[in-house]
Amino acid sequence: MAAKAYMDETIGTYDGLSRDPTKSKAPRRIAVSDLYRRPGAPRSQLSPESGTDRSKQESRPPAPVTAARSDRGARAATASERDDDRLAAAVADRLQHDPGLRPYGIKVSLQDGVVTLQGVVDVLADKERARKLAQETPGVVAVENALSISTDGKIDDEDIAMEVAEELAADPRVDQRLIGARVEGGVVHLEGRAPHEGMVRAATEAAARARGVRDLVSHVVLDDQAQTDDATLVNRIEAALAGATTRGVDPQYIEVHSRDSTIQLRGWVKDEAAYEAAVEIAANVEGVARVDGSGLRLGGLPPNQTRATRGPARPHSSSRK
Repeated sequence: MAAKAYMDETIGTYDGLSRDPTKSKAPRRIAVSDLYRRPGAPRSQLSPESGTDRSKQESRPPAPVTAARSDRGARAATASERDDDRLAAAVADRLQHDPGLRPYGIKVSLQDGVVTLQGVVDVLADKERARKLAQETPGVVAVENALSISTDGKIDDEDIAMEVAEELAADPRVDQRLIGARVEGGVVHLEGRAPHEGMVRAATEAAARARGVRDLVSHVVLDDQAQTDDATLVNRIEAALAGATTRGVDPQYIEVHSRDSTIQLRGWVKDEAAYEAAVEIAANVEGVARVDGSGLRLGGLPPNQTRATRGPARPHSSSRK
């Protein structure tokens, strides 16, 4: 968009400053105004090459070409609008199939790949969930999350703090002796320490479920004693993934890499639920500071599927001989 604005500005500048070709001394030079003419502007009548009246040489008016170009532009705009409509329908379908978001009737609009979500939800967790589902829809470039958070009746910071404490206490992944919360203007600030990133993630998710929370800021730090060498972390995570019960999380298709306690997962998982499970499993390993799951591919066939299916057949074929 910036490039187009720059081009429009450049074209307009050249058009306004172009000289009359009849006064130009440079031979065989075409006036810029003839290339970038504003609609309705007169075309130069004299050819700079020969000095002849060029209007007599031009038998065909440029109108049909302009009309053809306009028609192509209209068709392209229509096609773009159809693409936006299809993508908006895909986003709306994902939101409707989420049991927690379906009752809200979230409105989805889309332009040039940018999704805008509008409506009212009860808690921050639902607002973030809607944004995440929209962002993960193939084809979406960005998400403008205009969802509002509403509660029944008036709720102040003290009420929010009480509800956050209840949500933290109800989550078995959070140790309230280590992590607490304070509220300022509807913004929850998590404070304390944690043995691994998984507890920080769990505390953030729990606090977001409280009514009245407008935003969350985590000041939780990891224990120094939780720092572990990278090789040990990789071994721990691989062992945790091997014991995973979530369908679609197969450790043979996931590579684990660690650098300075930051974990990167690469490979394949079956779907979004498997992705979330794999990231959470890694984050819950003691000593992990952060987990990056951007290297995981979702859906489709796992890598080396052909080779995997051929493996069990070999003993059977050899037994025939």
